[in-house]
Amino acid sequence: MRCTVLKPFPYAADGIHVENLAEGVTCEIAEELAPGLIAEGFVARVAAEVSAEVADAERVAREKAETEARLAARGAVVIPDELPTKFDELRELAVQLTDEPIKSKDDALKAIEAERARRNPTLLSPT
Repeated sequence: MRCTVLKPFPYAADGIHVENLAEGVTCEIAEELAPGLIAEGFVARVAAEVSAEVADAERVAREKAETEARLAARGAVVIPDELPTKFDELRELAVQLTDEPIKSKDDALKAIEAERARRNPTLLSPT
């Protein structure tokens, strides 16, 4: 498998003669070794050789992990029963709960209510 070296390491392509692979070098890595070296961050597959399907699957997995981490972080934010009345304090809370820009008190309240609804789908927002 064609790979680019991300971190230098010794490698014996033939199993006997060791060479020190330098960062940035593109080389052929044995198919049975490549997954472990990729997982440990020593090499990356050459982009031109990664199929569109594999690249898409990796992107989807990465986005899913990022989304789960973002939602977990949002879930750790305490939303008080009594919301702050000052816009700065309300905005400070709201920006922790959304990726959307908070430009007004209305934006802040919508973000907070959306997060409350995400946490408790049976919760009805006041209208």
